[in-house]
Amino acid sequence: MKQNFLTQLPWMRRGKKYLVIEIMREYTRCTPYRIHSAENKIVCGTPVMRSYSDARTSTVIDAVSELCRNVNKMGEYEIIVSLDPMFATTIHAPVVLAREDSSIPVDVSDLDNRIGQGIWKVFDRERSRAALKMSVNDLEVLPTDVRIKEVRLDGHKVINPVGFHAQEIGMHVSQTFMPRLFAAELRHIIPGNAVRLMGENAVMEAEAIRRVVAPSSFLFLRVLDRNTITTFTNEHGTVSVGSFPWGKNDVVRTIGEVFSVSGSVAEEILHRYNTNRMSKPVALRFSKVVEMAFAGLFEAMRAAYLTHSVPNIYLSINLAVPDIILSRKFTELINPRLSVTLIDAHHVAQKLGLTIEPLGHRLDLGTFAPLVDFYFSHSDDTMSRIARRHARWLVH
Repeated sequence: MKQNFLTQLPWMRRGKKYLVIEIMREYTRCTPYRIHSAENKIVCGTPVMRSYSDARTSTVIDAVSELCRNVNKMGEYEIIVSLDPMFATTIHAPVVLAREDSSIPVDVSDLDNRIGQGIWKVFDRERSRAALKMSVNDLEVLPTDVRIKEVRLDGHKVINPVGFHAQEIGMHVSQTFMPRLFAAELRHIIPGNAVRLMGENAVMEAEAIRRVVAPSSFLFLRVLDRNTITTFTNEHGTVSVGSFPWGKNDVVRTIGEVFSVSGSVAEEILHRYNTNRMSKPVALRFSKVVEMAFAGLFEAMRAAYLTHSVPNIYLSINLAVPDIILSRKFTELINPRLSVTLIDAHHVAQKLGLTIEPLGHRLDLGTFAPLVDFYFSHSDDTMSRIARRHARWLVH
């Protein structure tokens, strides 16, 4: 029998409607979902999307504004905002705080103070790194979302620390930072009281993958049209590594230039190769073109591996990748132990025992992962509500 995650999570109530808003450097997309917890089913509505060729703030904000205006009855949705790494930085960080007198049990006031201290420590420690990543001044970095993912007393995990004795309170904090001006623009468009979760897209995807794969440490590469975004995950959480200037369009362009055909025809040629619908002599010659077209992916994987030498890479790309590209012939050039695995939203859903409707719907991991992250975020629990209150204090 499939384990029903949805009925175990009180904030994912039957009849609730959720809207995932992805704000990326190449596009903005809004995808509606409805949860049917009794059937362990998620119904995906029709996404609406707007692409753009540059990621200037004005261009992106205009796209978000246009799409949100066209969402029917937006006030009925609980909203999850998923942001490109250039617009947001999500940090997972452990914090340990000493108590003065362990003979006194932890009470609500003490817990409130410790959470406030923990939020400030993460903000103060990580603000400069977030600013550098998003190319803004330290003073222009704003905490926009914060969650307490785990609490430990003297190293032991607890659900509610109130009433227990401890010398130390440890917390696993998830905190999202954004550029101040960009966050202010979004507030004028997206109703803040409806936002249940806000975070960095690639980190959300990697966190969703972490829940369904065996390795505790891995690299995740998300291939967009013009860029590849990389994250690193281990037992402490997920961190953004950076981006590589290569994407799906480079594959299509290379094949198109070799055969002097349009992008759509180039994709059809690649599809024929992947489905063994070429003669062996033609396929053999085309394999050389394939290696050339995917050379950028090899470089992106090698660059990622040089930052964190872990033997597992998960790859998400909205394009059929030929087996030869992920074969030992190429991966062992990076490291003989390296394993590269393609992963998508349907694989994640299947591992979690979830059914996606309509059946056969081609669901993108980028739009599904934020919903999965929300499943496990504990966004509505007492400690996260306290944390968000302290984060609002840091904003002013």
